[in-house]
Amino acid sequence: MKRTTKQNGSGGRLRLGLLMASVAAFLLVPVAVASAAEAEIVFAGSGSGTLTGGAPVPGEPPLDCFGKAGVAEGPVCTSETQPLEGFDAIKVEREAAPGSKFAGFKVIAGQNLGTCPVESFETTECVVLSFGEKIIIEATFELEPNVHVILDGDGSGTVVGYPAFVGNPPVNCHWDGVTEEQTGDCDVLPTTAGGFTGINLEQEAEPGSEFGGWTVESGFVPEEGCEPLAATCGALFLGPVTEIKIRAKFFKIVPKFNLNLSTSGTGSGSLECDTGSGAEACQAEYKEGTEVTVIGTAGIGSEAAVYSGDCTGSSCELTMNAEKSVDAQFDLEQVPFTTEVKGEGTVLCNGGACAVSYPYGTEVEVTATPDPENVLSSLTGSGSLAGTCNKETGSCAKTAIIAPSGVSAVFAGAKTVAQQVENVHGEVPETTELATSCGNDVDLGIFTPGLENRYWYVCNLTITSTGEESELRAKDETGVGAEGHLTQIAGKTYNLPEPLEMTAESTIPLNGVPNGGLEPLDAGGVTLMSYPTPVSADSVDAEFSQWIRTHDPLHTGVYSKEITLTLEQTEP
Repeated sequence: MKRTTKQNGSGGRLRLGLLMASVAAFLLVPVAVASAAEAEIVFAGSGSGTLTGGAPVPGEPPLDCFGKAGVAEGPVCTSETQPLEGFDAIKVEREAAPGSKFAGFKVIAGQNLGTCPVESFETTECVVLSFGEKIIIEATFELEPNVHVILDGDGSGTVVGYPAFVGNPPVNCHWDGVTEEQTGDCDVLPTTAGGFTGINLEQEAEPGSEFGGWTVESGFVPEEGCEPLAATCGALFLGPVTEIKIRAKFFKIVPKFNLNLSTSGTGSGSLECDTGSGAEACQAEYKEGTEVTVIGTAGIGSEAAVYSGDCTGSSCELTMNAEKSVDAQFDLEQVPFTTEVKGEGTVLCNGGACAVSYPYGTEVEVTATPDPENVLSSLTGSGSLAGTCNKETGSCAKTAIIAPSGVSAVFAGAKTVAQQVENVHGEVPETTELATSCGNDVDLGIFTPGLENRYWYVCNLTITSTGEESELRAKDETGVGAEGHLTQIAGKTYNLPEPLEMTAESTIPLNGVPNGGLEPLDAGGVTLMSYPTPVSADSVDAEFSQWIRTHDPLHTGVYSKEITLTLEQTEP
């Protein structure tokens, strides 16, 4: 908005003096002070602003009139005129409120001698004379546009007004992604409907382009009022919001190419694809230039995938610049099989020589036949064949081989003492036990405000796990207050600024591996101990630690949080 420089000082007095002289000469009367008349300020327009002053010095009388949307709200909008160069006059200065702009003076009553041209938006002050009549000066302030539509992207499209605000204001904003030029009605005033003030917009991409999403950078968005890729977007003026700024993107449509995937082989498996954000279900097509990693996961008893087609070998990484085809071959694992024969006799598998390995899940039936004048002293099986062999029948039942297995047969002469191999065994049940001396009462003591101190408590844990690998973890799973922080509920939630910290140390040498120093619980929990081997009755000292800093705000009452200690077998 263009504004002229205020003419104060000698230049302004000279100009005003010349005008007064012109008036005196025109009237052909002696210059004399006229009787004071009433001067009134009125407002027009949708905006707001203030007029101050009087004559000849601003503030005498204390004219200070604020107007909003055409209504004068005071506090001082009417006063008497003042002597100015021998005439009765009023002199005012204008100032637009934030969000409004000055649109011009209009002298409704009084003598306007050119110091405030009618409807001049450049004039900063206005002087009007009175020859006994009342002076009325109208000032117009209009709202500045405070709804802004911003478009960008390498595509092209248009955003227009949308019901219930269609055409009011007339939003019709176009973006050319080639020239990166934004044209049309993109900055407008809001409108009101249903008691709410705001804007509703609708997007339309040009052929060869697609819509890339809305972003409301300023303004209040009702729930589900502006989904990122929706056809429409709306925002309101609520609370402290002073402007609405909505950004819309348009992108060029990128070609897509098919990705044809298949599996083969004697085994089973599944395929997923990773484009940089993690493995997920593979799509039938991808945009040109997309980098795709095909991930094959072998099923139970199957070996890792071997790729062919547009990928070869044990890994598959593609750039989608054309249609691609990939086959993943999953073959069954080869399960080791051992055969042990003592004495004179023959052991057969499925009627033939036993192999050194079988494809996972192959059914095998074993028969043991002694040579003439010999007997079968014992027949035992291991792995999948354990418990399936019978010396009396000289066979092991047909069984699917899914783990390393074998058969052992002992033959002896018929006139010698027969031998029997016994399988001596015992079993350890799966056990995961965590005992604590904490008694569900970890008392860190009295927190003293203003004193920096660490409060701690140590209790003993007894840990037993028959798993190959195990972990002891601590985590805040209450879902109350800040995660990992002691919390107090007293009308509203208070959280200690510092998180609760924990550490643990095994008292049995070479057993647990301590996690190290104190670790905060607000990072999704903490691993206190890691056991690489089974452990029995390990005695662990667990320390709970809480820092109170000098300036921590502490509320009267008890801060607490239930911390879950979990002992889990990570490998059975």
